[in-house]
Amino acid sequence: MSWLLIGDVDGYADSKNVAVSVPARVGEHTGKCCVLEYIDLDMGLAAGREYWSYPKKGGDFVWEQDGPRLRLDCRRHGDLLFRSTVTLGDQAADGWPDEVGYPPIGPSSLQVRHYAPTPFGVPDHADVLRIDYPNAVQYESTRATATLEVTSGPRDDLDVLGGLDVLAARVDRHAFDFPLGEVVDSRAI
Repeated sequence: MSWLLIGDVDGYADSKNVAVSVPARVGEHTGKCCVLEYIDLDMGLAAGREYWSYPKKGGDFVWEQDGPRLRLDCRRHGDLLFRSTVTLGDQAADGWPDEVGYPPIGPSSLQVRHYAPTPFGVPDHADVLRIDYPNAVQYESTRATATLEVTSGPRDDLDVLGGLDVLAARVDRHAFDFPLGEVVDSRAI
């Protein structure tokens, strides 16, 4: 699970999002597959959903920092869905602790792109899109402690996620650009 604050980009206002991802593998390609994401910027919602196939929904965010403590909320149509309190530690984080058992998947994303029906018929395949971030630069990564509350709303059944526990937390500061990605597999549907 990740919370992301993106600063102003090319004249677009900053945006915030929260995403739930799972490790994924297709052939020799590994990465994370985003299964659910909320974002507060319409341009980011449309581009991410329509081009890169991220399962994005609109959300409203509270992102407050008071010293080493962050309070993060995501609401949709007024209903609280996600809440975290994150407290930064004073040690650098070098990846995830071994005891968490997080697989070495790297920064790539693997998303399944389904095609919409057209007047010419219904698509017979879906593509797996690999998105790499070749120009990503990580400036710092700090160990943290965090809490997480997940609540279903009337329009968002988050019970399907099951129980989510915080095993480890970190706060990263980095820069990256949005590459177009490449199709690495196609599957019949």
